[in-house]
Amino acid sequence: MFHFEKEYNLKNKTVELTPLREEHESELFYVSNSKEIWRFFTEKGFGRENFRSYIKNALQKREEKVEYPLVIKDLRANKLAGMTFAVDDRPRPRVYRSTV
Repeated sequence: MFHFEKEYNLKNKTVELTPLREEHESELFYVSNSKEIWRFFTEKGFGRENFRSYIKNALQKREEKVEYPLVIKDLRANKLAGMTFAVDDRPRPRVYRSTV
């Protein structure tokens, strides 16, 4: 079973994966602020405000136990290289909402 409250740290000789934190935003923005990177994403992340929303949404999804965002650190360069997600893909009951 996956535990969203646990602080997972995965490391090998070249990369380290650690949980996303708000303080990672600036460095991640620097490495991801390219239209080409965001071209095929379903969420908008290009530009400072869009990226800030993207990070907040990623952190919220961890609280909701849907996705577990991780930052990727390149240990050779000692810099963040991006982020990835561990996803709980177990079936969940669907909640349907309607507006009248």
